[in-house]
Amino acid sequence: MNRIIAAAQFAKREHEGQIRKDGNEKMPTPYFTHLARVAGTVAALPGSNENMVIAAYLHDTIEDTDVTLAEIELSFGAEVAIMVECLTNVSKRNMVLAKKNRTERKKADTEFLSKCSPNIKKIKLADRLDNLFDFSLTNNPFKYKYAAETQDLLKAIGDACPELTEKIEEVLQFILVRTLKSLDEGV
Repeated sequence: MNRIIAAAQFAKREHEGQIRKDGNEKMPTPYFTHLARVAGTVAALPGSNENMVIAAYLHDTIEDTDVTLAEIELSFGAEVAIMVECLTNVSKRNMVLAKKNRTERKKADTEFLSKCSPNIKKIKLADRLDNLFDFSLTNNPFKYKYAAETQDLLKAIGDACPELTEKIEEVLQFILVRTLKSLDEGV
């Protein structure tokens, strides 16, 4: 079986029953939809490779499921396991960091990512683009904090993929314009 298809099936099975926090209460979006969108974005990037697409499908498995890195390595190889480990927030893997406030955790996560390979940064940017887009369509006030964190992330890793950075900046601009329009309307 094709390794990318195997990764997609693995991710779908492991995230079964999870839904996106995208504000769509009437028709909750299966979490796998996010993974597929991120993997599709990564696959379309110039210079993308099979392991990057596989890691994109699996990027949230360590944080959001009971899957271990050893299982990922056994199923998809050491390179994919390393990529997934790097895409797992360091603040969730380090017990000392896990106890810190969000600002400190995100700073540590961003600092760690700044030292990762360009391919890992590209996957992270694709993930951030998809998350930010979902937030941009909600009324969740957390989107403003997430947008600010995104600007910090872009400063650290945005040079890895100018194409994705430009798209992220467009979504950030959309959030700003929508916010200003709401303020103008007194909403």
